[in-house]
Amino acid sequence: MKKVEVSCPITATLNVVGGKWKTVILWYLKDKPLRFGELHKLMSKCSLKIFNSDLKDLEKDGIVKREVFAEVPPKVEYSLTEYGKSLLPVIITLREWGVKRLMENPDLMESNEELKYFMQVITSTEDLSFLDKFKV
Repeated sequence: MKKVEVSCPITATLNVVGGKWKTVILWYLKDKPLRFGELHKLMSKCSLKIFNSDLKDLEKDGIVKREVFAEVPPKVEYSLTEYGKSLLPVIITLREWGVKRLMENPDLMESNEELKYFMQVITSTEDLSFLDKFKV
């Protein structure tokens, strides 16, 4: 694990999962291991440089496991470690809060057709009772 300045427990967490793409990587790895190309294809808007860097950071922090298979062509799979799986409740809660925020502020999706579609799928296929826990 890399040494970083930590001023509170929240920064200790954000130092690991902060940034635009790390939580997305964790979300896609939550159900099953994925090969490098499969994972990057799911995140096509993420540059290869950032994607690679975030994967390496998550691996260094013990969140993601990189497994290389001795075959030709080389096969590399990424999966969550047990330590990484312990972050899933946090990631799920962040996603749920984000769904609530977007439902309450549809203007945030104004110019993003992909996000509008994503939210349409969520609101039509998921039980949204989780929204109750974010009532103010």
